[in-house]
Parts: sequence; C-alpha cells; structure tokens
Amino acid sequence: MRVRGRSFFLVRDPSSVPLGRRRLRELLTQWGLHLDEDSEIALMTVTSELVANGVLHGTGTMLTVGIRVDLGHRRVLVEVYDDSLALPHRRAADLYAESGRGLLLVDRLVTRHDSGHTQASETTACRHS
Repeated sequence: MRVRGRSFFLVRDPSSVPLGRRRLRELLTQWGLHLDEDSEIALMTVTSELVANGVLHGTGTMLTVGIRVDLGHRRVLVEVYDDSLALPHRRAADLYAESGRGLLLVDRLVTRHDSGHTQASETTACRHS
C-alpha cells in the first residue's frame, strides 16, 4: 500500500476556498494520481465545502487542511481543522436559503465522513473520504 500525505495552512478567509482546491490539485499531480472527471468534481466540491465551512463557522485565523491518498485503493482523505470547539452539523435549509446545504452535499459525494475534537489541541476536524 502506497500512502502519501501532506498538510497545508490556509488563512480563514473566503479567498482560501479556491486556493485550497488549487493546492489539492497540485498535490494530486505531484503524487501521480489522475482522477476521472466525476471523481475530480466530487473531490473539489467536497474540499470547497469543507474549507468554506471552516471559513464561515470556524474560529481562529488559520485552517489546516490535511490530505492523505492511498494510491493502491485510489482513496483520498480530506481533513480540515479549525480552532472552534463547535462540531459541524447539518442544517435544515429553507427552499430559498442561500446556504445550509453543504454537509448534505458532502454526505452524498463521499464514502464516509465524521467530525470530532482532536486531542492534541482543541480543534475541530472534519474527515471525509
């Protein structure tokens, strides 16, 4: 099994959403992982939603994005950490609401996901693969 991993930091700012996608693409290219169009769209959408949630609902000035790839099984794990003690949760969005559907969308695009508090530091992690 060949597993690669790396973390990077983003400022907790809306401009970090496209930057997070760009950095993920760069890592996948460096590791030689080429995705079909549907998988790439799903992965970029999930990454966008996780970073956006950290930007909108997190605390602190930085986000940490962890990426791990199991090349043998063609799996990608995306983790986003912020300083908030509040765990992400799905919201019921009104039909005309402009937000509130991100975690529902993530739930439909990933194999599994969870969130929890890390023990090393008081941060919240969202894990999606």
